[in-house]
Amino acid sequence: MEDETCIDESAALTLRIVAIFVLLVASALGSFLPLLGLRIKALRLHNDVFVFGKTFGAGVILATGFVHMFPEANEALTSENLPEWFTKFPFVGVIAMGAAMLTQLLEFVSTRYYQMLLKPRKTPTSSSKKAAHNASGNSSEASEEHKEAGEAKQELDYVHAIHAHGHSRSLHLAGDSHAAMQPVISLELPLHSHNVHETVAPSPRQADADTPTHSHSHGHSHGHSHGHGHGHGHGHGHGMSSGENATLQKQILSHVLELGIAMHSVIIGVTLGVSVSPCTIRPLLIALVFHQFFEGFALGASVAEAGFKRLSHSWGLASFFALTTPVGICIGIGIAASYEAESATALYTQGILEAISAGILIYMALVDLIAVEYTKPELLQKANTFPFMMYVSLFLGAGLMSLLAMWT
Repeated sequence: MEDETCIDESAALTLRIVAIFVLLVASALGSFLPLLGLRIKALRLHNDVFVFGKTFGAGVILATGFVHMFPEANEALTSENLPEWFTKFPFVGVIAMGAAMLTQLLEFVSTRYYQMLLKPRKTPTSSSKKAAHNASGNSSEASEEHKEAGEAKQELDYVHAIHAHGHSRSLHLAGDSHAAMQPVISLELPLHSHNVHETVAPSPRQADADTPTHSHSHGHSHGHSHGHGHGHGHGHGHGMSSGENATLQKQILSHVLELGIAMHSVIIGVTLGVSVSPCTIRPLLIALVFHQFFEGFALGASVAEAGFKRLSHSWGLASFFALTTPVGICIGIGIAASYEAESATALYTQGILEAISAGILIYMALVDLIAVEYTKPELLQKANTFPFMMYVSLFLGAGLMSLLAMWT
């Protein structure tokens, strides 16, 4: 509410113009600092310090939703200037809840959509089908050769055992004692994918000289490697890895977080821009400097962690945030003459947008920021002091941002 005893349009306009540049610098400094750390070694924060910065920012985002946006939305949508039937229903809670649910849906749909875009759309051609068929046939043939080689090896081992035993005992392989012909064992061994017939006589010396041990070994090795060569390389998946999927989710998070913060920043900019009371603008400007810096740091840390391939994308998101409050102030200055803060239109617009922003930021702070940071497996490997300091930074961020609500 405006202080009616401190109305000075000329002094208020000067303060609003100054606020445009001051808040631009504060917002840019907060959002650019984490990104500058990626490029400038002197500004690069230690990994642990960066984690504390992220949890501090998560506390800022959470307090922004609960302490700043939600009460302001409730105040606007329960104003006595609105219909009584409207003010009796808790529209703020419903809108905030719906915004949180839609945020989750947006993250899910966006992730699935980008996964489909990144998945190769390759259809097998006739030549590739033919190659796959030939590879399958060669693999089956090699498997058969491998099986036959194994059986042949068993037979050779049996022959060697017979010859070794033949030095002490005579072994008759022929059933007819009057037959003059000597028995012959015929083995079929796979060598270079061809059937090579080796004849082994029952004589121990001849069997030792003629046994194709090298041929069998080479044939077995070739058959195995041939089958393996055709079976390898065709089973690679084309889906996204877990690391790529995590990066994609962080990038989507950055965009949705930008949306929620930007709406709130524009609204508070309009609020400051339409004010014609220097007594209202001065404390509000001081509070907004810290407000925008903390929010900017939280957003910048999220963008830096997202790892966008193009630097212009990261800097574009940070620059967009830096411009939101100054743009809101410019809009407020432009509509100040005709703007009525207590009109039904202004109350509906402010209340609904604030409720939507509250739902988005509360969901993202709890689910995408706090829950993710405090459930990482590597956190369990840290000393107890590290998670304790993470909670200290979280509560510190939420506490300081809540304290600023006294002046905003």
